[in-house]
Amino acid sequence: MSLNREAATTLIYDQDDRFALETDTHLRGIRKKYIYGVRRTPRNDTLLITHGDPFREDDSQKYPILQVELRFNNAREKETAFKKLNEALFGRSDGLASRRPLKVIVNPVSGERRGNEVWAKVAQLLADAQIQTEVYFTEAAGDAETEAKRLIGKEEEYSGVMVVGGDGTVYEVLNGLTSRGDMFNDLPVMMIPAGTGNGMVASLGIRHYNRAALGVIQAIRNERSASLPEWPLLNYTLLQAPNGDEEDEPKALEHGVSFMGLHTAIATDVDIGSELIRGVPGRETLWAIKELVRPKHHPVKFSGKRKGGDDQYFESEGDFTYLMVMNIPWASADHHIAPDLDPRTEGMHVIHINRRDAPLRERFHAFTHMSDGSYINRPAVRRNKDVHKISVTDEAQRVGQNLFTIDGELKVGGQIDLEISRHKLKILYL
Repeated sequence: MSLNREAATTLIYDQDDRFALETDTHLRGIRKKYIYGVRRTPRNDTLLITHGDPFREDDSQKYPILQVELRFNNAREKETAFKKLNEALFGRSDGLASRRPLKVIVNPVSGERRGNEVWAKVAQLLADAQIQTEVYFTEAAGDAETEAKRLIGKEEEYSGVMVVGGDGTVYEVLNGLTSRGDMFNDLPVMMIPAGTGNGMVASLGIRHYNRAALGVIQAIRNERSASLPEWPLLNYTLLQAPNGDEEDEPKALEHGVSFMGLHTAIATDVDIGSELIRGVPGRETLWAIKELVRPKHHPVKFSGKRKGGDDQYFESEGDFTYLMVMNIPWASADHHIAPDLDPRTEGMHVIHINRRDAPLRERFHAFTHMSDGSYINRPAVRRNKDVHKISVTDEAQRVGQNLFTIDGELKVGGQIDLEISRHKLKILYL
C-alpha cells in the first residue's frame, strides 16, 4: 500500500464535515467522510490521520491511501488531540470502534488469487480504525456458506460480515445466513472486491477495495444501523425439467437466495467458458467472439408476472442470444446490464435478445456496449420491468446445452423459478 505523508503542526478547527490542518506553509482540509482512522505512533509527539483521496472515488484503477502526520509538543498534547479527533470523527473520545468484532470471510483464490493480497491491505485500514476482526479463510467451495451458517442467531455478537472475495463468495455467505428458511439472519453484509466480477460493489458505485473498506469503517464507527442501505433478495428454486407428461410436476432440486439474479445463453457461456483461459488478457472478449460466431442455440421459455395485478402476466419463448434476470444494475464491474434499475426497489428487470431479431452484427454490438449500458436502447433488446416473479425453463433437447447461473454460480439445465423475497439484504456501507 503506497502511503504519502505530509507534516502538519496542529489541528486548527472542525467545521461542517471538514478538518482544517495548518502546516508550516499552508492550510488544507480533509473531509470527514474520507477519513479511515487516527493512529497512535511509537513517537510520543506524533499521530497519523489515514484517509482516502476524494478525487479518486470513481477511479477503477486507483484509490490511494494518504496519511497526514500531526506533531505535538509532548505526549499529553498528543493524547488530548487523539481524544478530540475521535470525538469529532466518530463521537467516541476513547478511539474504540464497535464493542462487537467484525466477522471477515476471506476467499484467498478469488479473482486472480488476489484475496490474500487485498485482505492484507484492508486489514491495516481496519487496524487504523481500531476495529476488531474475527477472520476466517476459505479453503474450498462451500466453506463460506458453512462458516456463515455458524453465524445464525449471533446477530448481537458481531457488527457485521465483511466478505473479501467475489460475487460467488457473497452468494455462499447469503445462502448460509438464510439457510433456516423463515429465520433470516439480520447481520449486515459487505463485499470487499477481490473477484473477477464484483457486481455487488459496482452496483453501489464502488470500483476499489479501499473505497469499499472505508464504507465499512464508516458504518461500524458511526453505529447507524437504521440508515444502512437495503436491497430486496430473491428466492430461487431449481427444478427438474418436465419430461413431457403434463400431469407430472417438476421436482424441486434446490432452494436458495440470490442478490444478483439469473443469466443464461451467451452471457453464461462467456462467464463460465472464459474461466478455461484465466490469465489471458481480454479473455471474456475472446470467448465472446468464439460464442457469437459459432451456431450454438439456446432454446428457452420464460413466463412471469409484473407488479400490479393479474393483468401483468408475460411470457416468451425462442432461441435467445441473451437472457438476463437482474435484481441489481451491474452484473460485474464491466457489465452494466440494467442501467435504470434501482437495486433498492422490489422489482427485477428481465432483458433478452432473440436470435431471430438480431443478426450477428447486432449481437456483437450488444456485447461490446454492455460496459456502459448503452446496448439497452438497441431495437433487438426487449425488457420487462418491475417483475415480481419469473420462471425460466430449459427447452434444449441436449442436457447441458443451456447453462444457467445464479449470482455467477453454475446451475445446469432444468427450470428455475425466482421471486422477490420478503427479506432484504442490509448492506454494511455508508
